[in-house]
Amino acid sequence: MRTMVILFGTLVICGIPALAQSGPFTPSAAVTLDVQPSFPTAGGDFTVAIHVDLEGVTNRSSALAALGGFVIPVAFDNTRVTLKSVARGSASGFTSELTYTDISKANARGCVTVVNAQTGTGAPTGNIHIATLTFTANQGGKVQFNVNSARARYEGSIASTYDPARREGPASIAYTDQVTSVQINQGSDPYHLIYPSFVSTSSDFQGVAIVNESSASATLTFRAFGVDGKLLARTDMANPHTPAALAANTQYVKLVEEMFTLHDIFDTDHGWIDVESTSPNTSGFFLIGHTVNGITAELDGADVSHALTAHAIFPVVGKDTAKDTKIYAVNPGSTPATGSLKLQNSDGTTRQAFPVSIPAYGVFERTFPSTAVPLDGYVELEMLSGMVTGMEKFGNAKALACLAAQDVDKAANVLCAPHLANGKAGARYFTEINVINTSSQAASATFRLLNDEGGESVSPVMRAIGARSELRLRADRLFGLPDPATAEGYSTGIIKVECERALVGNITFGDIDGQFLSSLPLLSTSSAKREIYLDHVALGTIAPLPYWTGIAIVNASQERDAHVAIRLYNPNSQLVGQTTKIIPKRGRLLKLISELDPSFNVNQFGGFLQVTSDVEVFAFMLFGDTGSTFLSAVPVR
Repeated sequence: MRTMVILFGTLVICGIPALAQSGPFTPSAAVTLDVQPSFPTAGGDFTVAIHVDLEGVTNRSSALAALGGFVIPVAFDNTRVTLKSVARGSASGFTSELTYTDISKANARGCVTVVNAQTGTGAPTGNIHIATLTFTANQGGKVQFNVNSARARYEGSIASTYDPARREGPASIAYTDQVTSVQINQGSDPYHLIYPSFVSTSSDFQGVAIVNESSASATLTFRAFGVDGKLLARTDMANPHTPAALAANTQYVKLVEEMFTLHDIFDTDHGWIDVESTSPNTSGFFLIGHTVNGITAELDGADVSHALTAHAIFPVVGKDTAKDTKIYAVNPGSTPATGSLKLQNSDGTTRQAFPVSIPAYGVFERTFPSTAVPLDGYVELEMLSGMVTGMEKFGNAKALACLAAQDVDKAANVLCAPHLANGKAGARYFTEINVINTSSQAASATFRLLNDEGGESVSPVMRAIGARSELRLRADRLFGLPDPATAEGYSTGIIKVECERALVGNITFGDIDGQFLSSLPLLSTSSAKREIYLDHVALGTIAPLPYWTGIAIVNASQERDAHVAIRLYNPNSQLVGQTTKIIPKRGRLLKLISELDPSFNVNQFGGFLQVTSDVEVFAFMLFGDTGSTFLSAVPVR
């Protein structure tokens, strides 16, 4: 429950008047969501009716509260549902034109805000139907709808009425924060997670982790496909592979060789892995590593998803002559997919264009050397038919970075990087930030560096970014921090990017000497969630190296502290430890998992973390070894 800040200015800007009634009001109102049908099915539509319940809410004179206006955001999972339409509610007396977020922007942000107010006397009391949202269910699984969302620019208010002449009101009415969970039936189409790589060579390996987040067991079927779309085959290979059922709230983690029962390496790093699950409530990620004399020398990975796109950006064309940039686009569909791949200069002009043809269940691959663009650049993929997912690999002679392709349709005007590292902390760390303006209009972006308490560490920095252009530079040069090559101190924090245009991008961090490197996407507002699974942990020692896992959790709210519960499980769903933390508004929790609580200081390889919060948060994991041999960062989206 919170007391709302009344956005009377928003009502005025929208041309919505408000009437008079003084407060304060008690108790809190309830904003409820009525979902019909209660259990939607993937492929169909369903509605979410928004109600404000003022029953029993009175002011200091015991007069019943009346709804004069409202600004109510509702967050949703834009990877599973698509907002289709917004309609005014059945309550009388409000303006005929309900104001709401542009639907395409709402779907990109995973949040729609509805705004309206009374036009005459007799503002309504009781249970008031203010709006109805219609969604299309794209995928099965658990979906949360959050009223009063931290994804919104303004986190919501409901109001009594206002009388400028008497200078009474507007009086805010506190309301209880509502979380409505809906289980979408998968329907006839199976649920799939897509791993855009298959790696098994004498020196390179791939690990796969999956967590069953549901309350029922899940049957998983793994299929490894080659670039040509055919199942990879060897005489000793089990492909498809169906392991024993994955029990509720447990983890599956294997190397590729173990998963497909290879008695030797496959000797390829081309292809991808499809995971078909009987439960749509599964999540996962992967790590790719390179070994030297049996010791892991490079390691990085990315999260995986069921989500596909027809328009993707691969944000980085690497500039290190020792390692090319490799692009992978997977077509998981049963028919061929076609499109165009463009190598873009940083000023938004096209340097080269290539036709793309991907066979059913196949992969498109392209390699770009460091000389592919004279300065910085990125790669853009637009499909004419079919939908894809993808990733890229880049790095230097000693380090590897993996980065998932960015969905242009999910580009956002607010982005978050949960971690900046700059300066001397054992190694000398640098952070590079890379932002791409996906729109056809020039943009002005504001970059903020926030500390763990949510305060500004330095003055905000504004930079112009041309249409379809890229801004890529080190964070110390952007924010005026000490040069990490010579700095004696160490700076850390949160990077927040705000812009009037839709952006995508990433951060890359590592050590100045190039020993290790990792990359993360800049997280859009739709990535902030109230329930998060971090799908793997590595704590303790496997000879000869001690390993650690770190976690960063950023409070997405501008107005509220986040009350966070963190639970550590082993692979078999046994609770190892738990703790609670308070993260201030705009602030961050940054810890090694072993430091979160004494119960977390264990020797454990495998298992996962569950994070729940009363406001939306961003999160990512960081894996490393105490010898600074490698560093791997994996986002949670």
